[in-house]
Amino acid sequence: MINVNKLIKPHYAQIWQTIQLIPQRKVACYGQIADLAVLPGRARLVGNALGCVPELGWRGHAVPWYRVINAQGNRTFIKHNYISTLTTILTKPCHN
Repeated sequence: MINVNKLIKPHYAQIWQTIQLIPQRKVACYGQIADLAVLPGRARLVGNALGCVPELGWRGHAVPWYRVINAQGNRTFIKHNYISTLTTILTKPCHN
């Protein structure tokens, strides 16, 4: 049996866990995530980690990549063509 943890590059788990903490209907930019993951100045590493998110998520939970934006406020990362999923999430009424 393959140990998945050995295949993951250092710091990716830190980044994924940080992204999992972004609340619903909120976003964070690459640099913010890097800072919160205690990886200051490593915004590109956040982008690399997003490209390697396991399809089933991390530790049994989804990694909400669609909550990550660039410094201009735009999404620059589209994973697995989840456009319809993203549209559904963003157009769903908010129940507070």
